[in-house]
Amino acid sequence: MKILEFFIEKLGENEFNLIYKDKSFKVRFTKFFYRNLERIKNHETGKEKISKEKYEKTLELIGEEIKLFLFQDEIKEEIDNIFREAEKEGEKVVIKINSDSADVHNLPFELIRYDNQYLLKKPNFFLVRDIPSVSDLKRVSKEPKEKLKILVLISLPLETYKSSPLDLLEEIKNIYSALEPEIKKGNIEIYIEEKVNINIVYKILEKESFDIVHFTGHGTEGGYLIFEDEREPSKEKLISIKDFRNMFISKQPDLFFLDACSTGESHYYSPSIAFNLYKDFTNSSVVANLTSVSDREATEGAKYFYKSLIERKSLAELLSENRRRLSNDWWKTVIFTANPEEVLFNIKEKSKTKKQEKILKIEDVNKVIKSYVYRYDIIRNVSDKLEKENTNYLTFYGIGGIGKTYLMKYFSWFYSGRFENIL
Repeated sequence: MKILEFFIEKLGENEFNLIYKDKSFKVRFTKFFYRNLERIKNHETGKEKISKEKYEKTLELIGEEIKLFLFQDEIKEEIDNIFREAEKEGEKVVIKINSDSADVHNLPFELIRYDNQYLLKKPNFFLVRDIPSVSDLKRVSKEPKEKLKILVLISLPLETYKSSPLDLLEEIKNIYSALEPEIKKGNIEIYIEEKVNINIVYKILEKESFDIVHFTGHGTEGGYLIFEDEREPSKEKLISIKDFRNMFISKQPDLFFLDACSTGESHYYSPSIAFNLYKDFTNSSVVANLTSVSDREATEGAKYFYKSLIERKSLAELLSENRRRLSNDWWKTVIFTANPEEVLFNIKEKSKTKKQEKILKIEDVNKVIKSYVYRYDIIRNVSDKLEKENTNYLTFYGIGGIGKTYLMKYFSWFYSGRFENIL
């Protein structure tokens, strides 16, 4: 794997110092570049809708200018030779964007184009981001693990659900289906928490540590995540980077996957939550979204990400399937890491003694009707009873045809990672 490192220092509003190896350049973007960025942002937020053709052309123009920004004339021949050799020999090439500026990391480098196509759409080209001031602290080799533990935080207060509903079951099913082969082997353990408030997360972390923390829900401008209010669970509570950092500071995961809108987007008054987490947590890499993403593509993206994970792909490669398979939002997910060659799914070899497979018998689980919505109140009531009454048994009863079976299947998928067997 060949790593091409570009260091970018912001000098002024539109003035940058670009360093590649021993060469330094004073560079800037054109006014058209920033106009195009604004056009895309306005389209994403609904302020200015543009046609699909114009949207795609605008992205191409942004990508072409990023190419000119990074591949200055003095180094272009060297870059061309590296790329040609890589394509000929099948060598993997990683472009690493290094900057201590949150504003620089707001720029969509993932759109970079080369030879009239998006570079990251090619199978052996990747891009990661890093913050030089903390990079050396993160270059620590990690020992193989007995198993990989994943905490999935599903945050959807009723107040949020009414205005911005999500199909949570679909995302959970995609995560499970991607990881199923290794779950069956006992190499991966998933814990799902759908009652996400500060107190509950603290309680979970008192008992357990996790290698990956996957957050699905909603993010907001200014680097906030939406949690439930501890006193009124149906209400939203904005969680700042400080709140989130304090929860995990003593039990840092190897990776945060912030699968929510704008978790990688900084503002003039606040760096993104991804930027801050990566900067403050010496053990962690971070995956986040530069802007808003559609629910469908976020859900699909999670599936491709975890499939790549269990294929033991490096951190740089974990988003490669997202780049090639997603149609619209392929460029919006970014990864911060100092170790692009590191393999996160690094599990110790186990003895070949036969282990009883986990029993998960939920008939026709994939045939749950598409119109079946997230039954927030019922799911939460059942969850509360399991916790408060300290029982693992549930009885569903009622007149025929009201949806008991579908609800049972739905609930079983929510908690299939928390129990040894579900019948």
